Amino acid sequence: MKPDLYTKAVLTVIAVMLTVIACKTVISPGTTASAQSAPFAGVQYSNAPTTSFFDARTGEIWLYDHDYRGDQAEVPDMPDRIAAATALHFGVPVISRDGRIRASSLQTVW
Repeated sequence: MKPDLYTKAVLTVIAVMLTVIACKTVISPGTTASAQSAPFAGVQYSNAPTTSFFDARTGEIWLYDHDYRGDQAEVPDMPDRIAAATALHFGVPVISRDGRIRASSLQTVW
């Protein structure tokens, strides 16, 4: 059974479009590197001895104490402690459904 003209045309169009998509990064690399202009693209992260973030574009530094109140047992997970330290720093409640955070001495919502 021979493929008809319509099938050949559709497969040719698909092959040409896939070739264009594959070669786009070579033809115009500027559009693929546009992710570097994201809001946090220049922010660097460090985790010793305190968690810190450094924005290379503005020179701003944010420091977060790992043991936000000295009791790591209350909130043992690092991302949760960062969220807790941020909430304490800004004086706002933590929005979380996590049972450990809600059982801690932090003010929580949810």
